[in-house]
Amino acid sequence: MKNAANSLKLPISLDDVLRGKSVEWERLEYKAGWNPEAVLHTVCAFANDFHNLGGGYIVIGVEDDNGRPVLPPVGISPDEIDAIQKELLNLGHSAIQPMYHPLSAPCEVDGKWILVVWAPGGETRPYKARLSLSEKKTDWAYYIRKQSNTVRAKGADEQELIGLAATVPFDDRYNQQASVDALSPRLVEGFLREVGSDLADDVQALPPEALGRQMNIVGGPSEAVFPKILHAMAANGSPPPVFDFDEDHTYFMCRLLVHPSADTLAGEQRGPRSVPSLSQVCTKSVQPDTVGRVLQTADPVADLQTLMTTAGHTNRTRFRNAVLRPLIASGLIEMTIPDKPRSSKQKYRLTDKGRDALNDTEGD
Repeated sequence: MKNAANSLKLPISLDDVLRGKSVEWERLEYKAGWNPEAVLHTVCAFANDFHNLGGGYIVIGVEDDNGRPVLPPVGISPDEIDAIQKELLNLGHSAIQPMYHPLSAPCEVDGKWILVVWAPGGETRPYKARLSLSEKKTDWAYYIRKQSNTVRAKGADEQELIGLAATVPFDDRYNQQASVDALSPRLVEGFLREVGSDLADDVQALPPEALGRQMNIVGGPSEAVFPKILHAMAANGSPPPVFDFDEDHTYFMCRLLVHPSADTLAGEQRGPRSVPSLSQVCTKSVQPDTVGRVLQTADPVADLQTLMTTAGHTNRTRFRNAVLRPLIASGLIEMTIPDKPRSSKQKYRLTDKGRDALNDTEGD
């Protein structure tokens, strides 16, 4: 059995999906061919996860015999796979509410191509789907799984399904109405101390507006966020924030520096701030001597390409993630134009903290 689903790692093996090993049959459905309406209803049922089993899998290209797969698979044409995946995406936008998108992986089994659709239980259940994809019919309904069948939820089942929304643990629920004012610096400080972050001692010294906006842009900031953070920090008399994200926008980082007087006051209470060693800011693939060369090159200032050459990197994204990002987060180097992180004139310079770390290393 050959599995070509390299782009998506299923949480269980393909053999388990096809043979029901360690997987309840209620969580598996097989389709000989692509039937968008039937697949939509089953995706909706798995998303509703009526019996809290963890959603389920739809295998397209395998015939069904009373809920069990018929092997070897009949397969589907490789030319169909891309079109099916695009239609799945469209169904998730237009034919199910709230919007829901399962994951899919093409696999080759016994010389035939199949498509495995993984639909985990949704976080915003209950979900409802269109009864029919016909343009003349606009009715919607809730769907659930019973045994190995997808059925429409009615009566007591529908009421129980709707009630399931109230059983989601409180800590797992999203509060869409929460505002920045609801953030508690005390709780943020407690969390940072729990995870061992050096920022814990600085939370109380940050302006609430800047702290709130930093905590509220996990999904990626809008262009309007940057000037608001800059204004809040300036009004507080704090240094400008440092923004960073890679070319592929796989992460966003905003480093907020405390007011200069905060270090003085805090230092009287907890002593001098420790300087991290180079090994503490290294990733598994980057050695301390490489970090040391980058710090030396950044003194007094250097552009991105120069730093990459020094580190022996040719891939910008990897260099940012493995070297540059940890150094900025540790305060060892900083941007020369922090309010325009993607500027073509952007350069990086060694900070006093970075110089201390470098001197400590050279003194060893």
